[in-house]
Amino acid sequence: MKKLILLSFFLIISCGEDDETTSVVNSISGKYCLGATTEVDLDQSSLTLSVMGASVEVTPSVSNDGFTLSGEVNLGESSTDFSITADLSNSVNQGSATISVGAPISMNINGYVFSGECATDTVDDTGVGADKLITQLPVDVGDIDNISYFRSSAGHDASDDFEDCRSMKHYIEPITKLNDTNNVYSPFDGIVISMTTEEGNNFSDDGKTNQRISIRPTANPAYEVTLYHVDVLSSLNLTVGTAVNAGDHLGYGRLVRINSDSSDTTPSASNDFDIQAKVLTPSGIRAVSVFQLMEDSVFTSFSAFGSSVSDFIITKSQRDADALTCEGETFTSSGSLGSWILP
Repeated sequence: MKKLILLSFFLIISCGEDDETTSVVNSISGKYCLGATTEVDLDQSSLTLSVMGASVEVTPSVSNDGFTLSGEVNLGESSTDFSITADLSNSVNQGSATISVGAPISMNINGYVFSGECATDTVDDTGVGADKLITQLPVDVGDIDNISYFRSSAGHDASDDFEDCRSMKHYIEPITKLNDTNNVYSPFDGIVISMTTEEGNNFSDDGKTNQRISIRPTANPAYEVTLYHVDVLSSLNLTVGTAVNAGDHLGYGRLVRINSDSSDTTPSASNDFDIQAKVLTPSGIRAVSVFQLMEDSVFTSFSAFGSSVSDFIITKSQRDADALTCEGETFTSSGSLGSWILP
Protein backbone atom coordinates (compact mmCIF):
# COMPACT_ATOMS: atom_id res chain seq x y z
CA MET A 1 0.00 0.00 0.00
CA LYS A 2 1.24 3.46 -0.87
CA LYS A 3 2.20 5.25 2.32
CA LEU A 4 -0.48 7.24 4.06
CA ILE A 5 0.63 10.81 4.57
CA LEU A 6 -1.91 10.62 7.37
CA LEU A 7 0.35 8.43 9.47
CA SER A 8 2.92 11.09 10.15
CA PHE A 9 0.52 14.04 10.37
CA PHE A 10 1.35 15.02 6.79
CA LEU A 11 -2.24 15.72 5.71
CA ILE A 12 -3.74 18.42 3.61
CA ILE A 13 -7.14 19.43 4.94
CA SER A 14 -9.40 21.71 2.97
CA CYS A 15 -12.90 23.04 3.41
CA GLY A 16 -15.23 23.14 0.41
CA GLU A 17 -16.54 26.54 -0.50
CA ASP A 18 -20.09 25.20 -0.33
CA ASP A 19 -19.69 23.72 3.17
CA GLU A 20 -22.10 25.17 5.67
CA THR A 21 -20.58 26.64 8.78
CA THR A 22 -21.84 25.53 12.15
CA SER A 23 -21.76 27.47 15.37
CA VAL A 24 -19.90 25.80 18.22
CA VAL A 25 -21.41 26.29 21.64
CA ASN A 26 -18.14 26.11 23.58
CA SER A 27 -14.63 27.53 23.56
CA ILE A 28 -13.19 24.92 21.16
CA SER A 29 -13.69 26.46 17.72
CA GLY A 30 -11.90 27.96 14.76
CA LYS A 31 -8.65 26.73 13.21
CA TYR A 32 -6.11 24.33 14.70
CA CYS A 33 -2.77 23.07 13.37
CA LEU A 34 -1.91 19.42 13.99
CA GLY A 35 1.85 19.11 14.20
CA ALA A 36 3.26 21.55 11.67
CA THR A 37 1.42 20.73 8.46
CA THR A 38 -2.23 19.79 9.08
CA GLU A 39 -4.77 22.59 9.42
CA VAL A 40 -8.42 22.03 10.40
CA ASP A 41 -11.29 24.49 10.67
CA LEU A 42 -13.76 23.33 13.30
CA ASP A 43 -16.34 25.90 12.20
CA GLN A 44 -17.00 23.82 9.09
CA SER A 45 -19.65 21.09 9.04
CA SER A 46 -17.39 18.75 7.05
CA LEU A 47 -13.74 18.63 6.07
CA THR A 48 -11.99 16.97 3.17
CA LEU A 49 -8.62 15.30 3.63
CA SER A 50 -6.33 14.80 0.67
CA VAL A 51 -4.51 11.52 1.37
CA MET A 52 -2.03 10.78 -1.41
CA GLY A 53 -4.27 12.52 -3.91
CA ALA A 54 -7.50 10.83 -2.79
CA SER A 55 -10.21 13.03 -1.28
CA VAL A 56 -11.60 11.69 1.99
CA GLU A 57 -14.44 13.37 3.83
CA VAL A 58 -14.35 13.47 7.63
CA THR A 59 -16.87 14.60 10.19
CA PRO A 60 -15.75 16.84 13.06
CA SER A 61 -17.17 16.41 16.55
CA VAL A 62 -16.39 19.15 19.08
CA SER A 63 -16.66 19.07 22.87
CA ASN A 64 -15.52 21.31 25.70
CA ASP A 65 -12.36 19.20 26.03
CA GLY A 66 -11.28 18.89 22.41
CA PHE A 67 -12.40 17.53 19.06
CA THR A 68 -12.48 14.38 16.96
CA LEU A 69 -12.30 13.99 13.17
CA SER A 70 -13.72 10.67 11.98
CA GLY A 71 -13.48 9.17 8.51
CA GLU A 72 -12.52 6.24 6.34
CA VAL A 73 -9.38 5.69 4.27
CA ASN A 74 -9.65 3.74 1.02
CA LEU A 75 -6.84 1.17 0.83
CA GLY A 76 -7.61 0.05 -2.71
CA GLU A 77 -9.46 -3.24 -2.39
CA SER A 78 -10.56 -2.44 1.14
CA SER A 79 -10.92 0.49 3.50
CA THR A 80 -10.29 1.22 7.16
CA ASP A 81 -11.70 3.57 9.77
CA PHE A 82 -9.55 6.27 11.29
CA SER A 83 -9.95 9.12 13.71
CA ILE A 84 -7.95 12.10 14.85
CA THR A 85 -8.70 12.96 18.48
CA ALA A 86 -7.37 16.13 20.13
CA ASP A 87 -7.33 16.54 23.90
CA LEU A 88 -7.52 20.22 24.84
CA SER A 89 -8.75 19.71 28.40
CA ASN A 90 -5.79 21.58 29.90
CA SER A 91 -5.75 24.48 27.43
CA VAL A 92 -7.79 25.49 24.38
CA ASN A 93 -4.54 26.78 22.87
CA GLN A 94 -2.66 23.48 22.60
CA GLY A 95 -2.80 19.84 23.57
CA SER A 96 -2.15 16.23 22.60
CA ALA A 97 -3.63 14.49 19.57
CA THR A 98 -3.89 10.84 18.56
CA ILE A 99 -4.44 9.30 15.14
CA SER A 100 -6.06 5.87 15.41
CA VAL A 101 -6.07 3.69 12.30
CA GLY A 102 -8.02 0.46 12.05
CA ALA A 103 -7.14 -2.91 10.56
CA PRO A 104 -5.17 -3.95 8.64
CA ILE A 105 -2.85 -1.11 9.72
CA SER A 106 -3.99 -1.15 13.36
CA MET A 107 -1.89 1.51 15.02
CA ASN A 108 -1.99 4.73 17.00
CA ILE A 109 0.22 7.76 16.40
CA ASN A 110 0.85 10.39 19.06
CA GLY A 111 0.98 14.05 18.11
CA TYR A 112 0.40 17.60 19.25
CA VAL A 113 -2.06 20.31 18.22
CA PHE A 114 -1.92 24.12 18.39
CA SER A 115 -4.69 26.70 18.01
CA GLY A 116 -4.53 28.93 14.95
CA GLU A 117 -3.48 28.51 11.34
CA CYS A 118 -0.45 26.45 10.33
CA ALA A 119 2.55 28.57 9.42
CA THR A 120 3.86 28.39 5.84
CA ASP A 121 7.11 29.22 4.07
CA THR A 122 7.94 29.49 0.39
CA VAL A 123 10.54 26.96 -0.77
CA ASP A 124 11.01 25.60 -4.31
CA ASP A 125 12.19 22.14 -5.45
CA THR A 126 15.82 23.31 -5.51
CA GLY A 127 15.64 24.39 -1.86
CA VAL A 128 15.66 28.12 -2.64
CA GLY A 129 13.94 29.87 0.26
CA ALA A 130 14.77 27.17 2.82
CA ASP A 131 15.45 28.59 6.27
CA LYS A 132 18.79 27.82 7.96
CA LEU A 133 17.28 26.32 11.10
CA ILE A 134 19.64 23.51 12.08
CA THR A 135 22.10 24.97 14.55
CA GLN A 136 23.46 21.73 16.06
CA LEU A 137 24.54 18.39 14.62
CA PRO A 138 21.79 15.74 14.88
CA VAL A 139 24.43 12.96 14.92
CA ASP A 140 28.15 12.57 15.52
CA VAL A 141 29.70 12.82 12.05
CA GLY A 142 32.75 10.75 13.03
CA ASP A 143 30.48 7.75 13.63
CA ILE A 144 29.01 7.80 10.09
CA ASP A 145 30.11 5.37 7.37
CA ASN A 146 28.01 6.81 4.55
CA ILE A 147 24.89 8.87 3.80
CA SER A 148 22.19 8.42 1.17
CA TYR A 149 21.48 11.09 -1.42
CA PHE A 150 18.28 13.13 -1.21
CA ARG A 151 15.94 11.66 -3.92
CA SER A 152 17.88 8.36 -3.99
CA SER A 153 16.45 4.86 -4.25
CA ALA A 154 17.71 3.94 -0.78
CA GLY A 155 15.14 2.50 1.62
CA HIS A 156 11.62 3.13 0.40
CA ASP A 157 9.59 5.82 -1.34
CA ALA A 158 9.43 8.91 0.88
CA SER A 159 8.07 11.68 -1.29
CA ASP A 160 5.91 14.80 -0.87
CA ASP A 161 2.98 16.66 -2.43
CA PHE A 162 5.05 17.70 -5.45
CA GLU A 163 7.10 14.61 -6.33
CA ASP A 164 6.61 10.86 -6.24
CA CYS A 165 8.57 7.59 -6.09
CA ARG A 166 11.89 8.77 -4.64
CA SER A 167 13.49 8.84 -1.19
CA MET A 168 13.33 12.48 -0.17
CA LYS A 169 15.25 12.05 3.07
CA HIS A 170 18.69 10.89 4.15
CA TYR A 171 19.63 7.48 5.50
CA ILE A 172 22.62 7.48 7.80
CA GLU A 173 24.72 4.32 7.95
CA PRO A 174 26.83 4.26 11.09
CA ILE A 175 30.15 2.46 11.35
CA THR A 176 28.95 0.46 14.37
CA LYS A 177 25.54 -1.13 13.91
CA LEU A 178 24.61 -1.57 17.56
CA ASN A 179 22.09 0.01 19.90
CA ASP A 180 23.11 2.47 22.64
CA THR A 181 26.05 3.55 20.47
CA ASN A 182 25.15 6.21 17.90
CA ASN A 183 24.07 9.48 19.54
CA VAL A 184 21.04 11.44 18.31
CA TYR A 185 20.58 15.12 19.21
CA SER A 186 17.92 17.78 18.74
CA PRO A 187 19.00 19.87 15.72
CA PHE A 188 17.39 23.08 17.03
CA ASP A 189 15.22 24.61 19.74
CA GLY A 190 11.67 23.38 19.28
CA ILE A 191 8.78 21.26 20.46
CA VAL A 192 8.10 17.56 19.92
CA ILE A 193 4.99 17.35 17.71
CA SER A 194 4.91 13.60 17.02
CA MET A 195 6.42 10.58 18.72
CA THR A 196 5.53 6.95 18.03
CA THR A 197 7.32 3.60 18.12
CA GLU A 198 8.45 1.97 14.88
CA GLU A 199 9.19 -1.40 16.47
CA GLY A 200 7.32 -4.20 14.73
CA ASN A 201 5.71 -7.47 15.87
CA ASN A 202 2.82 -5.65 17.63
CA PHE A 203 5.23 -3.98 20.04
CA SER A 204 3.47 -2.07 22.82
CA ASP A 205 4.67 1.52 22.63
CA ASP A 206 6.65 2.37 25.78
CA GLY A 207 7.57 5.88 24.65
CA LYS A 208 11.26 4.91 24.59
CA THR A 209 11.95 2.12 22.13
CA ASN A 210 12.55 2.71 18.40
CA GLN A 211 10.76 6.06 18.31
CA ARG A 212 10.00 8.25 15.31
CA ILE A 213 10.37 11.78 16.69
CA SER A 214 9.21 14.89 14.83
CA ILE A 215 10.29 18.32 16.10
CA ARG A 216 8.85 21.68 15.07
CA PRO A 217 11.45 24.48 15.31
CA THR A 218 10.67 27.51 17.43
CA ALA A 219 12.36 29.79 14.89
CA ASN A 220 10.04 28.80 12.03
CA PRO A 221 7.04 26.53 12.81
CA ALA A 222 6.36 25.88 9.11
CA TYR A 223 9.05 23.18 9.26
CA GLU A 224 9.46 19.83 10.96
CA VAL A 225 12.43 17.48 11.17
CA THR A 226 11.81 13.81 11.84
CA LEU A 227 14.39 11.54 13.47
CA TYR A 228 13.66 7.88 12.76
CA HIS A 229 14.59 4.82 14.85
CA VAL A 230 15.65 6.48 18.09
CA ASP A 231 15.90 4.77 21.48
CA VAL A 232 15.06 7.65 23.84
CA LEU A 233 17.27 8.04 26.90
CA SER A 234 15.70 6.18 29.82
CA SER A 235 16.29 9.22 32.03
CA LEU A 236 14.55 11.61 29.61
CA ASN A 237 10.87 12.40 30.05
CA LEU A 238 10.29 13.03 26.34
CA THR A 239 6.75 13.11 25.00
CA VAL A 240 4.62 15.12 22.57
CA GLY A 241 4.54 18.74 23.67
CA THR A 242 7.99 18.57 25.27
CA ALA A 243 10.23 21.55 24.55
CA VAL A 244 13.77 20.65 23.47
CA ASN A 245 16.90 22.71 23.01
CA ALA A 246 19.44 22.57 20.21
CA GLY A 247 22.03 19.91 21.00
CA ASP A 248 19.93 18.09 23.62
CA HIS A 249 20.94 14.41 23.73
CA LEU A 250 17.69 12.61 22.89
CA GLY A 251 18.95 9.04 22.67
CA TYR A 252 20.63 6.56 20.33
CA GLY A 253 19.99 5.22 16.87
CA ARG A 254 18.29 1.84 17.15
CA LEU A 255 20.10 -0.45 14.75
CA VAL A 256 19.11 -3.86 16.15
CA ARG A 257 15.34 -3.81 15.70
CA ILE A 258 12.19 -5.44 14.36
CA ASN A 259 11.15 -3.28 11.44
CA SER A 260 7.46 -2.41 11.29
CA ASP A 261 7.26 -3.27 7.57
CA SER A 262 8.97 -6.66 7.90
CA SER A 263 7.41 -10.10 8.31
CA ASP A 264 10.54 -11.24 10.18
CA THR A 265 9.84 -10.95 13.92
CA THR A 266 13.45 -11.58 14.96
CA PRO A 267 15.48 -8.47 15.84
CA SER A 268 18.38 -8.00 13.47
CA ALA A 269 21.07 -5.42 12.80
CA SER A 270 19.84 -2.86 10.29
CA ASN A 271 22.02 -0.96 7.88
CA ASP A 272 20.99 2.55 8.91
CA PHE A 273 18.59 4.99 10.54
CA ASP A 274 17.20 8.11 8.87
CA ILE A 275 16.31 11.79 9.07
CA GLN A 276 13.83 13.85 7.07
CA ALA A 277 12.81 17.52 6.84
CA LYS A 278 9.56 18.97 5.50
CA VAL A 279 8.05 22.43 5.17
CA LEU A 280 4.46 23.49 4.66
CA THR A 281 4.31 25.81 1.65
CA PRO A 282 1.22 27.69 0.42
CA SER A 283 0.86 25.00 -2.27
CA GLY A 284 1.45 21.90 -0.15
CA ILE A 285 4.03 19.95 1.84
CA ARG A 286 7.55 19.96 0.41
CA ALA A 287 10.37 17.70 1.53
CA VAL A 288 13.79 19.36 1.71
CA SER A 289 17.23 18.03 2.47
CA VAL A 290 18.37 18.55 6.06
CA PHE A 291 21.63 19.82 4.57
CA GLN A 292 19.69 22.72 3.02
CA LEU A 293 18.57 23.69 6.54
CA MET A 294 22.01 23.62 8.18
CA GLU A 295 23.85 26.70 9.27
CA ASP A 296 27.26 26.88 7.60
CA SER A 297 29.06 26.07 10.86
CA VAL A 298 27.09 22.83 11.12
CA PHE A 299 27.40 21.87 7.46
CA THR A 300 31.20 22.14 7.44
CA SER A 301 31.34 19.18 9.84
CA PHE A 302 30.29 16.99 6.87
CA SER A 303 33.22 18.11 4.67
CA ALA A 304 34.48 14.53 4.38
CA PHE A 305 31.30 13.67 2.46
CA GLY A 306 30.90 16.80 0.34
CA SER A 307 32.06 20.39 0.03
CA SER A 308 28.69 21.88 -0.96
CA VAL A 309 25.04 21.13 -0.23
CA SER A 310 24.54 20.06 -3.85
CA ASP A 311 26.93 17.14 -3.22
CA PHE A 312 24.20 15.56 -1.05
CA ILE A 313 21.30 16.00 -3.44
CA ILE A 314 20.02 14.41 -6.64
CA THR A 315 18.09 17.23 -8.28
CA LYS A 316 14.48 16.87 -9.36
CA SER A 317 15.45 17.12 -13.03
CA GLN A 318 18.16 14.47 -12.61
CA ARG A 319 15.73 12.11 -10.85
CA ASP A 320 12.96 12.75 -13.37
CA ALA A 321 15.37 11.89 -16.19
CA ASP A 322 16.41 8.72 -14.32
CA ALA A 323 12.95 7.87 -12.97
CA LEU A 324 12.41 5.11 -10.44
CA THR A 325 9.46 2.73 -10.31
CA CYS A 326 7.51 1.83 -7.19
CA GLU A 327 5.00 -0.71 -6.02
CA GLY A 328 3.44 0.89 -2.98
CA GLU A 329 6.38 2.18 -0.95
CA THR A 330 8.80 -0.40 -2.40
CA PHE A 331 11.23 0.60 -5.14
CA THR A 332 11.09 -1.85 -8.04
CA SER A 333 14.04 -0.21 -9.79
CA SER A 334 17.11 1.61 -8.50
CA GLY A 335 18.06 3.93 -11.36
CA SER A 336 21.59 4.64 -12.51
CA LEU A 337 22.53 7.62 -10.32
CA GLY A 338 23.62 5.69 -7.23
CA SER A 339 22.30 6.07 -3.71
CA TRP A 340 25.16 6.47 -1.26
CA ILE A 341 27.76 9.15 -0.52
CA LEU A 342 31.06 7.73 0.69
CA PRO A 343 33.60 9.79 2.67
